[in-house]
Amino acid sequence: MELTDRRRVRFAEPCECDSEERNFRAQFHDLSLEGAYIGTHEPFPIGHRFRLRFGVQGRTLVLPCIVRHTNPGTGMGVKFLNITPEERELLARYLERLVDRLGDSAHAKKRTASRLSIRIPVLVTGLDSLGKAFEEDTETLNVSERGACIRLRQLVIPGTNLKLKIGLGPQTHVAEFRVVWVGPPDSPTAGQVGLTPTVLDLWRAWAPGT
Repeated sequence: MELTDRRRVRFAEPCECDSEERNFRAQFHDLSLEGAYIGTHEPFPIGHRFRLRFGVQGRTLVLPCIVRHTNPGTGMGVKFLNITPEERELLARYLERLVDRLGDSAHAKKRTASRLSIRIPVLVTGLDSLGKAFEEDTETLNVSERGACIRLRQLVIPGTNLKLKIGLGPQTHVAEFRVVWVGPPDSPTAGQVGLTPTVLDLWRAWAPGT
């Protein structure tokens, strides 16, 4: 991969978005030398500048960014600003390794994330905010090829993984999802949890209408 290559590579690692207004944890959907797409329920507005903090090869990068486009409830596309030659080279080497390891499946497809309001029964297992194991029957509120939104009584933490047993007609699947966002208490989204699959292609094959 050349340093000028703008191809987006699938990258599902946590990150931190930090600005004077607010800061929050989120998760990448893809990464390139020019920018990234970040999954978050409440993205910054278009034109907003902030600092993006994430780890690459044992180092923590803090890159200034600007929001280029947003998908409310899903995420935002950002462009890196003033990235140094050293940081760019580090990213290039890392992306090369991902492409070599994953092959063609490493390349992110067009960012289509249309959400369908559909109720699918799911059994959720994982650890709550106190580290205690739980199991809860619930259902999806909406789904897309990038993930799903569910409602939980349990309080969970963004960045943690949950297992979902999903019933689709006569078939049942078990998949692992990472928590991308959690609805704030005393808000219209209280109790809602946004999830992204740890294996995107597998979920895309199951997600209805995608």
